[in-house]
Amino acid sequence: MKVKRELPPPRVIAVDVDGTLHIRGEPNIRAIEWLKVRKAEGFTLMLWSMRGEAHARLISGQMGCADLFDVIVSKPGYILDDEGWGWIRRTQVARIT
Repeated sequence: MKVKRELPPPRVIAVDVDGTLHIRGEPNIRAIEWLKVRKAEGFTLMLWSMRGEAHARLISGQMGCADLFDVIVSKPGYILDDEGWGWIRRTQVARIT
């Protein structure tokens, strides 16, 4: 019988734009500072927005933090994964309080 080994969560953080990177047009300083620490710790930072890549790039530039992100993309409209959404149960939501 083959034992399935649980993998640690990938060191990738996906960050939403509206309501997360900025709140009502103002930079979310706490989130940005938290992300700077994670970046220094070696995490890959991915910025995404349901409004699309161009919006994510525009806002991150306006917030002065575009250089923090390794990847800037649209949120996916579709996924192609052998686990479907099953992989999501191994992810965590970071709450910046």
